[in-house]
Order: sequence, then C-alpha cells, then structure tokens
Amino acid sequence: MTDLETKHKIEAALKTFSLGNLSENALALFSVLGYNTDRQAPLDKPNYANFKETFFISQSKFNEEKARVKDWQYVDLLFQLSKEEIRKQISLFDTKKVDQTIIETYLFFAISLSQDQYSRTELSNITREVNRLFPMPVMILFKHGQYLTLAVINRRQHKRDENKDVLEKITLIKDIRIENPHRAHIEILFDLSFDELQSNYGFTNFVELHNAWQKTLDTKELNKRFYSELSNWYFWAMDHVSFPDDVEKDKAIRNATSLIRLITRIIFIWFIKEKSFVPDTLFDRREMGRILKAFEKNPKSDSYYRAILQNLFFGTLNQQMNERGFARDGSFLENKNNYGVKNLFRYAGDFAIAEKEVLVLFKDIPFLNGGLFDCLDKENDEDKVVYGDGFSRNPKKQAVVPDFLFFGDEEDYDLNTVYGTRNKRYKVKGLFNILSAYKFTVAENTPVEEEIALDPELLGRVFENLLASYNPETQTTARKQTGSFYTPREIVNYMVDESLKAYLKQKLEDETGIKPEDAEAGLEILFTYTEKEHAFTAKESKVLIAAIDNCKILDPACGSGAFPMGVLHKLVHILHKLDPQNEKWKERQISRARQLDDPAIREKTIEDIESAFANNELDYGRKLYLIENCIYGVDIQPIAVQIAKLRFFISLVVDQKKNSSRKNLGILSLPNLETKFVAANTLIGLDKPQTGGQISFKNPEIEKLEDELKALRHHYFTARRRREKLACQQKDRDLRKRIATLLVNDGWKKDSASQVAAFDPYDQNASSPFFDPEWMFGIIDGFDLVVGNPPYIKEDVFRNAFDGARNSHCYQGKMDLWYLFGAKSIDILKVNGILCFIATNNWISNDGASKFRNKMIQEAIIKCYMDFGDYKVFSASIQTMVFVAIKNENPKTYIVKYGKLLDVNAETETLNSFLRNESNQTSKTYIKYPFNFKRANFKDNYINFIPSNLADVIQKIQMRGNSNIKDEEVFSGIDVMQDFVSRMHLQKLRPGYQVGQGIFVLSNEEKESITWNDQEKDIIRPYYTTREINRYYADVKNRYWILYTSVHVNNHVKSYPNIKKHLDQYQDIITSVNRPYGLHRTREECIFSGDKILSIRKCAVPAFSFVDFPCYVSRTFLIIKCPKINMKYLVSLLNSKIVAFWLWHKGKIQGNNYQIDKEPLLQIPLISTNQEDENKILSINNYIVSLRSKMADSSYFERLNNAIIYELYFPDEIKAANAEVLKHLHALPELKEDLSDEKKLKIIEKVYKELSDPQHPVSIALFKMDTIEEIRIIEGKQ
Repeated sequence: MTDLETKHKIEAALKTFSLGNLSENALALFSVLGYNTDRQAPLDKPNYANFKETFFISQSKFNEEKARVKDWQYVDLLFQLSKEEIRKQISLFDTKKVDQTIIETYLFFAISLSQDQYSRTELSNITREVNRLFPMPVMILFKHGQYLTLAVINRRQHKRDENKDVLEKITLIKDIRIENPHRAHIEILFDLSFDELQSNYGFTNFVELHNAWQKTLDTKELNKRFYSELSNWYFWAMDHVSFPDDVEKDKAIRNATSLIRLITRIIFIWFIKEKSFVPDTLFDRREMGRILKAFEKNPKSDSYYRAILQNLFFGTLNQQMNERGFARDGSFLENKNNYGVKNLFRYAGDFAIAEKEVLVLFKDIPFLNGGLFDCLDKENDEDKVVYGDGFSRNPKKQAVVPDFLFFGDEEDYDLNTVYGTRNKRYKVKGLFNILSAYKFTVAENTPVEEEIALDPELLGRVFENLLASYNPETQTTARKQTGSFYTPREIVNYMVDESLKAYLKQKLEDETGIKPEDAEAGLEILFTYTEKEHAFTAKESKVLIAAIDNCKILDPACGSGAFPMGVLHKLVHILHKLDPQNEKWKERQISRARQLDDPAIREKTIEDIESAFANNELDYGRKLYLIENCIYGVDIQPIAVQIAKLRFFISLVVDQKKNSSRKNLGILSLPNLETKFVAANTLIGLDKPQTGGQISFKNPEIEKLEDELKALRHHYFTARRRREKLACQQKDRDLRKRIATLLVNDGWKKDSASQVAAFDPYDQNASSPFFDPEWMFGIIDGFDLVVGNPPYIKEDVFRNAFDGARNSHCYQGKMDLWYLFGAKSIDILKVNGILCFIATNNWISNDGASKFRNKMIQEAIIKCYMDFGDYKVFSASIQTMVFVAIKNENPKTYIVKYGKLLDVNAETETLNSFLRNESNQTSKTYIKYPFNFKRANFKDNYINFIPSNLADVIQKIQMRGNSNIKDEEVFSGIDVMQDFVSRMHLQKLRPGYQVGQGIFVLSNEEKESITWNDQEKDIIRPYYTTREINRYYADVKNRYWILYTSVHVNNHVKSYPNIKKHLDQYQDIITSVNRPYGLHRTREECIFSGDKILSIRKCAVPAFSFVDFPCYVSRTFLIIKCPKINMKYLVSLLNSKIVAFWLWHKGKIQGNNYQIDKEPLLQIPLISTNQEDENKILSINNYIVSLRSKMADSSYFERLNNAIIYELYFPDEIKAANAEVLKHLHALPELKEDLSDEKKLKIIEKVYKELSDPQHPVSIALFKMDTIEEIRIIEGKQ
C-alpha cells in the first residue's frame, strides 16, 4: 500500500466516527494504523460504573472530579498491545530495560465525553487519572462532539522505587475533525502508523516503540519544518513586495520589518481562527476569485492584500463592530469627518460585490483592539501623514504584496545566494498554503502538557529566524548584529522558576517567619505542574498572593517575549494553586481600584474587573492583572516589542468565551500594552542632575504632573475606542511637554528634558534612545526581578551597539555588550532584588569583564551558577551559563549552587535533570556541588568554582612556582580579518568564487599562479596554521603564504600591481582598518623569527610547540619569547598535565575547551630545576618531537614527562611514596642532528624498552605515582 493510499484510509476511518459504535470505529482506525491485536477485552457495559467496578482497587487514587466522570457517556477497553502481537510483525521484538524503563504492554481505551470542547488540561487530567489505575501506559482516544483527541502519556521508572513509575508529559493530537479532518492531523497519524515508525526508527522492544512515538510527537521537529517553509517564503517575498518609504528609506530594512510585521499579524489571525473569531472564507482562493475584480488576473495582481487583509487589520479588528463602514472618497472638505481616519474600510473599487456585501464578510469578527492592528500611517507634528503600512487611496503610498505570495502553488525558486549555498533546489509556495498544512493551537504548551500543533511560542522562533535577513552595519545577519538568540522553553522555565522561588522565599521568610527549608520545600510543591495540594497555611498563601500582586518584573532585552511569557504562565499556575476560584486575587484588584480618586473612572474600573472575572475562564483575570501590574519589557527593536505584545494578546484570547448574544460577541477587547512593553535602548539612562536621582526632585508641580501622567497611562491600558486612545495620546504629549519645561527650570539639561518630551510610547516605529523605569513605567524604587537573555555582542564585531553606553561605569575594552546589561540590571533592582540571566560563560575569566565581575562580586550574591559547557543551548557556537543573583552586599561569604553539564549531546531529560535535580553529584553527564564563595578572594581576579580538594592542590602548585612568563614576552599573532573566502562572503561577491579561495592568505598553488615583482616577493611571508603547528611538534613545510601588507602598500600601490589586482576583486568584503590593501593588524616581524614557542589559544588540550624557523601565524596563536629560559624546557613544562590542570581551574575556559589567552599564561607558576634534570627533560622532549614528526605514538614519553614535572612540583609527596623518577633516569642518549630518522627511532625504541620494563625503577615509580592523592586529583581519578 502506498503512503497516499494509507492516508486516504486514515481519513476514511476518521469519518466513520460520525456514526456507529465508538469501539468498533476506534479498532478500525488503529487497524489502519497497523496496531492489530486479538487481545480485546471489552467491558460488559461501556459506562463509567462498570469501568469503576472492573478496574478500581480498594486504595485507588483515582480522582473522579479531575477525571470529569460525570461527562463520560461511554468508556471501553479497546485492546492490549503486547510483545506477542508485535512479534507477529517484527521477529526480533523483545522486552527489556532501556534507560531505566520497562514497558511490556500498552492499553488503549476509548472514552466519549458529553461536551463538544475540552481544554488541553481537562483531557490531560482525565488521561493522568486513568493511568493511575494501571501499571502500564494507557493511551486514550477521546470523542467529544464532532472531534477526536488521542492522548499519549510518557511514563518513566521511579528513581527511588523500581516498583513505581512516574506519570510525566501528556501529548495530545487534539480536536481532530471527524467530518473534515485537517490534513495536518492525517499526516501526524500516518507518522504514528506502525510501519512508518518501524521504517524510521527500527524499534525492537516496547521502550524503543514508546520512544519512537515520543520522537514522532516531538513538536520541535514540527516547528523546525514550519520555520524552514516560512523562511523560504519570507526571502521569496522580499523580492516581490514594496512598502512606503516615509519611515525607512533603506529598502531592505523597510521590506524586512514590514514583512515580519505582516507575518506576525497573519499568524495571530491564524491562531484566533482556532477560536472561530475569523471566518475561513477570507482565505478561500475560490471565494476571493468571486469577490475581487482583479484577483490573480496576472502575476502583478495585488488586490487581496489591500482589499481583504488591510481592511481586516485596520477596518475590522481595530474597529467597533457597530461602527464599521467604508471611508468616502473625495477631498478634505468633502470628507473632513473621516479624513485621515485609519479604521474605516477602503478600496471599494477592488471588490466585485457591493459595499454592504463586503461588510457582511467581516460582520461576525469581534473588535480586538490592543495596538497590533493600529495602522502605522500617522500624522507628524506638521500634520503630514507619514505612511508606514500604506493603507491609503493614493497608489503612490500603497503597499504592494502580490496575490501569488498568499495563494501561489508550489514552485522552485533560487535562494542559494540568501542561504550561502550552491546549486541547491528550494521550494516556495503561497503563505496560506503553508499555514493550512499545519494545525495551530492558541494555548502554549507546558512541561506536562503538549499539543501536537504550532503554539504561540513559535512566534519567538519566527522572530529569531526572520530577523536574520539584514544588517546594513556589519553585512552579517541581524540576529548576530543584535545578539538575539531565542532561549529554549526548558531553560526559560528553569530560569523563571528559580527567580520567582528566590523572590517568594524572601517574602515568606520576612513576613511569616517560616524556616528557610520549609519555604523551599513548600515552593517546590507549589511550582510543580501537578495537582498536588500546596503546603502553605492561609496566612502564608495570603503573603504569597500579595507578593505576586506587588511584584515588578522586567526583561531588559525582551525580544519576542519568551521570558515575560514564561513568568506569566508560572504566576498563573501558582495563583491557580493558591486561589483556585480567584476570590483573593479578584478582591485585591477591586481594592486597588477603590483607591482611584475619580469616581467615574473608579466605578468603570470595578465594573471591568467584575466582567473580566465573570465572563471568561478563570485564568483570564489572573493574566490580565498580572500583565497590567507586574510584567514589563524593553527591547531596542520595535518589531520585537510588537511580537512580544502579540504573544500576550494570544494568551488573553485563549481564555475568552465567544457569546453571540453579548456585545462584541462577549469578547473583551485586548489591552493596550504600549506602556508595558517599550522600544528603547536599555543601556542608556537619562542624564539627570547630580542633586537627585528621580525625575521629580520634590518639585510639587512636577510631581503632580507625573502622577497625572502615570494615571493616564494606566487608564490607556484599557482604552478601547479610537477617539479615546487618540485623546489619551494627545494628553500624554501635552503632559510630557509641560514636564520637560519644568525640568529645565529645575536644573535639567535641555537635551535630557527634550528626550523626556520626545519619548512617545505610542509610536510603534520608534525606539527611544534612552531607558528610564520611572519615566516609562512609573517605577521609582526599582524592580523585584530582572530576568532574561541579553544580547551577546563583541565591540570589535559591532561597535555601533556600544554607542552611548561607553560612559557606563562598567565599560572597558574587549568586553561583551551583555556585561553592560548585567551592570544596568543590578542598578535598577531593589535591594534583595533577583537577577537571572542566560549569557556567555566566559565572563568569570574574561579580562574585558573585570569591571562587571567586580560589580557582581561586591554588590550581589551569586545564588547559583549553571554552566552548560560545550552543550549548545543555541545553534550558534557559543558556550553559555545561567546564574541567579540577589542584589545584596552582604554576607561576605556564602554558598553558591554550582553545576556543569558535561554531556554535549544532552537530551531534554538530561538537561532537565541537570537543571532541576537538587542533589550534589558527579556523573558522566554533569557535576553539581556547593561552593564556598568568599568575595575577598575574587575581587580584581577571575572567578572559579573550584572544590576544596582541588583548591588545595592548586595552592601547592602555586607555592612551588618560582617564576612567571613576563608580559613583554608574549605576543599575539596577526589580525588578518579576511584570510579566505567564507560562505558569508559569497553573498557579496559576484558568481564564480568559492569558499576557501585566498584573500590575504594564499595557498602554494595560488601563490605560484601569480607572477610577483621583487617588491611584492619581499612582503610575501610563510604562513602556518594548526595543521602545521601542533602540540610539541611544528612542521617547517608551510602550505600557505600571507601578503604581509601594511599602510605602506596603500601609499605606494603602484609598486605592488599584482597585489592590487588580486585584492581589488575582494574590496566589497575587506573590512581592514588599513583597507584597501593593508592587513587589519600586522606585528613587528622580529616576533615571527628566531626561537619561540607557539601556543594554540583555543584547544581541547593545551598545545605548545617550540619553533626555530620563520613562522607567521594569525591570532589563533600566541607567540612566547623568553630569552632567559630554555624554551624547549618551557615547552615540556607547559605541555604537562600539571599546567593543563592549573589552566583548567585558574585560567579561561570556553565550554570544554581551554582559552589560553595572554593573561592566564602570565599567571602560570613556573618552576626551574638544576641543569642535570633539565637536560633529562630536554632529551625526553626531543624524543616526543621526533616521534610526533613521524606520527608515531609518543604517549609513553609524554607520560614520563608528566611524571618528572610532578616530581618537580610535589617532591615531598613523590619521595614519601617512593615514586621518584629523576634519580633513575641516567644519561639519556642524544638525538644528534646528523642522525637519520631511522637511527633516531631506533635510539628511542631502545630507551623505551629499557624504561618500560616492569622491573625497571622508572616503571615501578610510574606505577606508584598513581597512589599519590595530588596526582590522582590532577588526572581526574578521584
């Protein structure tokens, strides 16, 4: 049977559920999917009473209320799937333990419920309760109204009791239409069919079958496929759209931001289609052919976007239902009442039907408000309309988006330049064809409930991916320019939990006197996604609810809103547990409203509160007032702020109930979030007078106006009508101007006061050049929590990002932008406020972070530090960590919860265990232990989290050292910038170039292909890479040559015609400060000649090599020239395990790699010895070099070298163990230069045989060394 035939059979099987017996239909469906079994034991009576009688035991924990048994109209056991049935299809099928899990059978049930619609949580609760009754996984097929839902549970063995298991995540294929199944649901069921799973995963036991189900149901793969298709569409569309240039003149930037905004609007509509807020008719290709005159008449037809989408956006979703209509054509005098109004219909001439019929198409769509669908065509201060969206009757100002971009059939399109690929085929198709292939859900997934559909989190990933399309400053991707990396859900959840726990624990201890351990245990139960009752008293619950209501939480680089949304979900969950019916939460909101001075506003606010709680799901009131009072976000990119707001809109929509008998179909309009999420530069504050820290400075007049502005912005949150919103905006402008004037009179600089007046939170295209919590959010005394993922940007990569921030007290060279975000966050926190960031992990040892590091050490308590090592949290090759810190200068000593992930390919379960498991442990996957942090030890120093036993060894090494490499003896290699053509360069070069072609660095073949004159030959130098320079050994034969050009070549370019000709072809990509022909940074040539040691800066194992020939290298290397010490001896020392151990714990680490920069090198405690012992070390060094030059095994002599270095640093310990080596190494034969390689190898072999003899004292000493504690610690054996 072909795949297509199977899918047709699945569709037919689904449609049979409209009639007939549920059990028979379900068995038929599973049979089509390939799950055939004779183990059928149907209930005598398929009802709940019989189910209870058959399966309940005396001490059953089944909760009838959570299982909603009153809704059960039908229940039956369909079949048991055991290994015997599977063996009929797979001969090698077996039952065994895999990953501490045993699954020997599945049970499948069918349950029919009385209502049409059930939430994901309700169906998950039923599934979980049924699974409590059985020792094996129970899959349930629900029928509810004209829908089916398949629930799959994940179970694992209990870690402490093998006779128990843990009910984990429920995955749902939800709301499968019976009459007209969605194509996405058919595809998912096909992917779950037995033959398809066996083909893809080749399972041989039940655990592997279960894992195959889980992998197939993993939404990450679903999302990845969607992103890929949407990304292709986006780049295709970029070539065919145009938007008005009033706001942004750069076409690429204008089209990119406008397209991203269009995508987010359409995806929002696709989500609310799930709530039946928008009819499918508006996206029906055939219907559009009837409604629009010029629809798809030719490739340039573009009426659909104008006539349907813009009227939907601006004239429908942003207009009250009873006020919709067409704007009249004509001059200002003829149409002055509607002139400039942007929420009336336009383009009547595009329709083939009458205006009344057009309005009927949109009549059952509720008014939503919320700012998302505010038209961005705005009047400026000169009353001239500045067009952003192009919702205009003037063709010159209209946006152009061709019809085929929405409805076009699949076709090939060349996107190789965009993606930096060659000869790859890409498919594109209309946006609605893409969206229609996927199932959407308005509810965001949680750690314990997941629907197989696209949830609102994908908006964040869309933002992450699509903003990677332009960057005029760096000619790289916008995502890299802004440092934006979308944080995975598991890590967001962890960070949110740890931050909130720290905050709430403080409140509990301060206000109830609860013991810290009791507070921690109680919060652990409260935060888990289970229905387990919380352990807090009524008083403690009241304190927690008040703490939540008063909490002020900021994400200073909110991007698409992952962290604010994570905070919202967790706080809603906590309130649900503490206050199930919202009595306390509602009363707090009403109490706040009663404090309003204006009686009319007070009564209206209380009425709105009552309506919010009475007419919607319980979570609606929780979310609305958490958003209004607790959660704030800032981002420098206006489009990111729009997406963040969009996710909050969706989270409110999901809990609203549609009721056709009520005003606006019972849908409360969305709040205006312009004063909750602002576009601004977080790092730049207002330049306030030194006489005070706040705006008001106790000036009563300013304070009165500021209070008025704060109240106005609070009122704007709920403003609905356009006139009301415009009036608020105008009053806001007037208040800002009046305050600015008074501020100047109070001693403010005019520029700063002007910034205050210019900040317009309602301008969706603008980004404020400053951020001030008081001015923007009315927050004077600081935030309780700052949590987020700040941008990671190096100044040498993107200097402009640091503009305006260089006056920061933590600014310094060689830094990352996120350090400034960290410093700013500490400044704007309250005392005991919580800071939680995910960021690069090198700040604890990076010299460019020294100021920020000192600020953290002095002003904050690092509560926990979780290092992800080489595990790639993001797709980019950066190493990251998470820290939680508390703003407090005391105590001077405290305990840090430290952890490091060792598994670079960690699965989600391992990642969660690493983050969530409180126990201290060392394993193959991660280590965790408490670290005693003494602030004084780390001030003006690197931070390291070294366990006490390791610290003792390091102290001994430090004490034995008697010298160091000096600063003037270490040099960096050449800063080439453009050595070879990269994949990114291909986007700017004309066709014909290939990755790897030489720019400033040429291969032997490229060098020989050009005829150089004598002056040019004089500046071509031998160039070496890590292929020639290795640990101990450096190959003199180079494969590359560098054009060692400087500013001199620019000034005398006529003398270098061939170099000019060669480099001219790369001028579009050369970014050297000495362009057009000079290297970015050369070095004095003397450092590349004579004796020297080369050190590879980033390496898995420290790699030092002695080099005595001219050798030019890049910044990949450091060059060491120590004339007062034998450099071959120094190489042996630096390549030893002792130095590797020291650098690992006292130097810089990037993930699981050493970062051997200059500063760690200078701090290595070197040790000198007598000439006799030094000669022995030199002989062993020569043996190693000779062996490595022939790619022979040098491990024995490297071990011997380590043993000798151990003896130098730990002489007493070695002597006590009778493990001395040096005294048993008699004169080792030299490898004279005139000897052949063969003779050298014979000498080495003879020495090896002698020393490795088990009876030789050296062999005995090497064996005994393994008993010495210090050596065992260094080598990781204890």
